[in-house]
Amino acid sequence: MKKILTTVALLLTVAYTAFAQDEITGPNKMMQNHNLFSGTEVTNSGIGIKAGINHTRLRGQDSDAMGTLSGHTNFHAGAFAQFSITDFFSIMPEVLYMRRGYKVTNNNTDATYRFNSFDVPLLFVFNPVNVLNIHFGPQAGYIIAGKKDGTEVNIDNYNTFNYGAAAGIEARVSRFRIGARYNMNFNDLRERNDQGVDINENAKLHTIQGYIGVGF
Repeated sequence: MKKILTTVALLLTVAYTAFAQDEITGPNKMMQNHNLFSGTEVTNSGIGIKAGINHTRLRGQDSDAMGTLSGHTNFHAGAFAQFSITDFFSIMPEVLYMRRGYKVTNNNTDATYRFNSFDVPLLFVFNPVNVLNIHFGPQAGYIIAGKKDGTEVNIDNYNTFNYGAAAGIEARVSRFRIGARYNMNFNDLRERNDQGVDINENAKLHTIQGYIGVGF
């Protein structure tokens, strides 16, 4: 958790520095309009890119039976497109490349599992004030690869298609976005154990994200 807070603080510092430079080199950037529909003077529309960190844990009734579990920190990156409906409401789909995982300890032996996936959140965004939004909505994803301590695992043993929900808060500074989000999968991570035996296991991935983005 300390690493996450340090990284978020670093992202905030970078965004503030970029904002200060932007104010010097380009006037009226705070009112930049990226409305994809009508061109009206709102700032809750646009397209852009984003990147940040993930801290993931495996939770569920059966997770304790797998051993002593701890979180795994990695990164995500992707793109977003925000479509304004009103001055305070918009819809924002994203496409994200995600790295998530967890660490398990059994009999004093540690193993780290990491999964690479593409996630597609569809978020409903509300702007209580112009520079701040809250967002939530469903998401779906697909696992494309998995590793255990750097060695490929058979992803056929896992629910490669996953679905869940996400919610978060985001601040806008000029064209920059800084946010935090929580997402969870509704379906279990594994269908079979490492030996390929079918299991009915209640254990799901939960992820905390911190990110910075830039709109165009």
